Amino acid sequence: MKILVTGNKGDIGHHLVRFLEAKGHEVTGADMESDLRIFDNALRVTKDIDWVFNLAALNGSIEYTTNNRAELIHNNVMVNANMAEACYRNRVKRVLYTSSACVYPIFLQDTDDVHPLKESEAYPALPDTEYGWEKLFSEHIWKSFEAQRGIEVRISRFFNIYGEDMK
Repeated sequence: MKILVTGNKGDIGHHLVRFLEAKGHEVTGADMESDLRIFDNALRVTKDIDWVFNLAALNGSIEYTTNNRAELIHNNVMVNANMAEACYRNRVKRVLYTSSACVYPIFLQDTDDVHPLKESEAYPALPDTEYGWEKLFSEHIWKSFEAQRGIEVRISRFFNIYGEDMK
């Protein structure tokens, strides 16, 4: 199996690469140097790939996502739009898109009534930041490519990511 991991140098990405390689898969990574905002780069890295784990995204602290809203939305949407089209053109069989708990409405995030969230609770949409809106929109990009172009898509919404290599 030939697998591409975008965001392969991030905390989750580099662990995922090691895990997949240990399982015997041929793994390629694409990170910021690949600049997936440029379509030709997305097309190049998805050539001859069976599965894509699409973890690439600009993100960071609440301060970062608040102070860099336009840059974050622009860059992340460009990456996802380009990757979806490139996966379609290169006949990638399956994609995992990593979204975020930030897609959930703010009224579910600012309460002491903690309960496990369901996918259906993302609507009515009212994320607390542009990052949440971008992640929700990018989910729709991927689901549209699944519905109309036949790419098998899985979406995972991450919560509170922190790892030993993060500072």
